[in-house]
Amino acid sequence: MKPKTKTCRRCGEDLSTLHFRRNGQRKDGLHSLCRLCDHKARNGEFAGDPKWREPGDPVERFWSKVDKTGDCWLWTGTVGRSGFGAFGYMKDGAAHNVLAHRFSYELHHGKLARGQHVYQDCLNKLCVHPRHIFRPAYDSRWHKYMAKKAGLQ
Repeated sequence: MKPKTKTCRRCGEDLSTLHFRRNGQRKDGLHSLCRLCDHKARNGEFAGDPKWREPGDPVERFWSKVDKTGDCWLWTGTVGRSGFGAFGYMKDGAAHNVLAHRFSYELHHGKLARGQHVYQDCLNKLCVHPRHIFRPAYDSRWHKYMAKKAGLQ
């Protein structure tokens, strides 16, 4: 029996499926890059390489995955195990994966420092509406959010 193979999206090599990391969100259950190319991408080794470009502007790709019809703007892209939206993009040849509501916040309010958290006032994990996302100053707003989440309000 012939072993299963897959072609790496970056290097184009036809390799055994053992050379690919698992990804339960893809139809075939495997990443599109072989382990070597994935490692290089994570370390930024493909920066400036014309063969390695994510199609389209990340901001345009982000908003194409948002349903703005209701009060909450709902993320329709990938959803992580936590229930929050997840968004991946390429920047300077390196792969970045972020929570969708965090990406939306940073688009409208600027970069967040590592370790800073943002929350949805509406308590909807898929909401990316910039008016619903806030960064608590650990004051009454934070306590209000926690009380709401606990069902006390």
